[in-house]
Amino acid sequence: MDPMTQLQQNPVAQWWKSALETQVAQMGVMLEELGKFETKGVEQASTAIDEMARLSKAGLETAGEMQAAWLRIAQQAAKRSPLG
Repeated sequence: MDPMTQLQQNPVAQWWKSALETQVAQMGVMLEELGKFETKGVEQASTAIDEMARLSKAGLETAGEMQAAWLRIAQQAAKRSPLG
């Protein structure tokens, strides 16, 4: 009997082949899921960067408004002072 035919008829070899095929299929599914997680992670990182930029701009605007308000208060205080 041909060794390949003998191997194909061996139940242990058939089980081993089936187990390997299942593992390869599961590895494919796992890699697909990892790809989805990676894509989601990139999207979340991009969203976080956009939000940080928005908050940074808002903080700068607020700081500018507070500086302008303090300048107005200082000018008004200077006008009211007996020396001004």
